[in-house]
Amino acid sequence: MSDVDVGFNSMVSLPNIDMDEYKSLSFQILDDFYDNLLNLGSKEVPFETVAYLAQHYGLPTDLIDFSYDPKVALYFACCEMEGDDCSVYMFDIYARVKEMMDIYESGRVGFLRNPDRTIMNATEREMHAKNMCTTLDRNGLSTVTPIINFGDIKYAQRILNQKGAFIYHRDAVPMDQLMYTASTHTDYQGRRVYKIASALKADILKKLDEEYGINKQFIYPNVELNLNIIETAVQKTKVKFGL
Repeated sequence: MSDVDVGFNSMVSLPNIDMDEYKSLSFQILDDFYDNLLNLGSKEVPFETVAYLAQHYGLPTDLIDFSYDPKVALYFACCEMEGDDCSVYMFDIYARVKEMMDIYESGRVGFLRNPDRTIMNATEREMHAKNMCTTLDRNGLSTVTPIINFGDIKYAQRILNQKGAFIYHRDAVPMDQLMYTASTHTDYQGRRVYKIASALKADILKKLDEEYGINKQFIYPNVELNLNIIETAVQKTKVKFGL
């Protein structure tokens, strides 16, 4: 363990990690899970979808969960540790994508060329940055915000109900540490923290259930079209890696 500055002298004790070994194991788990899915009859899906399913069904990944629906986030904040206060965190998960697109579009990174060796114009540079920051690739960036293609996960009702969104962050410093220490400005990247007193949690859960139908059964539906395939593939991967 060693103390790491995660932003503006905020020191956190973190384990020492061999990043090459960590990256290799991270993708080995996803590769094995995908092989199991295919062998059990799954259709071929993008690598981002493989990672989403792995994250939602209990495999260790480098994804951190978000929801586009604040009511879903509120449910997760209130559904556990009844006697404790809780918080809902708001964060612009595409902030880094937007920042990179602005940098590339402006030309501050210098000349970039297309496969045919022609120089990229501003629009092409912007698209290049977007693709680079939203595509999950073992040889790509260590932090990306993959774009979910809901057509590819239409059989994953859990992700659909939870309005799931993710940041992929493969680094020794966890993303949840960086989100709120990356700047001294409280409005940086649209972030907010909403604190909720424990005394309100039961009433909030009741309202979410009665008015919006958001409850445990909705968040964790057991009517997945391919639930058995997904859970069997997860279990096979867990056994192989001793998870």
